[in-house]
Amino acid sequence: MLVLASLGGLATGCARNRGPFVPPAVSEPAATNDRDAYERQLTTLVERRVADATRESAARQQEVIRKSPYYYREYTSYPQGATPVEIEFTETESRSKPLTASVKLEMIRYSTKLQRDQNTAARDTNFYRDTGIETQEYILRNNRWVSVGDTFVAETSEENVGGSWVPVRVEETEVPQIKESEGGWFKRTWRNITGG
Repeated sequence: MLVLASLGGLATGCARNRGPFVPPAVSEPAATNDRDAYERQLTTLVERRVADATRESAARQQEVIRKSPYYYREYTSYPQGATPVEIEFTETESRSKPLTASVKLEMIRYSTKLQRDQNTAARDTNFYRDTGIETQEYILRNNRWVSVGDTFVAETSEENVGGSWVPVRVEETEVPQIKESEGGWFKRTWRNITGG
């Protein structure tokens, strides 16, 4: 009985930490099964996602995000609007997902430093700007495009200093060197046992 009670508490604790379920982006069904219809359908879905992100950008600037144990603020923008840089289609032999697509878009991500305190993160107004390419992955399932994940790769990182964006300074930390005479753990242990 005690085991079941603790498992129940563990299950509810896990559910609390995951956050709300956000369904993946899905397109309208294609009217025909030709490649041009699929391309138009995917382009429409990408344009809709970019428009939604642009519309929600102002609200997201004030939102504090929690990724345990840290808090931070983050929002994105698309400088090219809804124009994909590149769309790559791949045909598969699977009946459940006969076509996959990768869509590359120019994107700018603004984010603050990670903070341990939620109030400190909410007051932080020093955003860093990462410019790069977002890759959105889609699969065609039941004549609809379904988003299966996004990846962002930053090409440049900048910080706002005195009202202008300058490259982020990388602070070098010195790594302590292990002396040759110390040896490994076995050698040190043997020296401690034998006194030599």
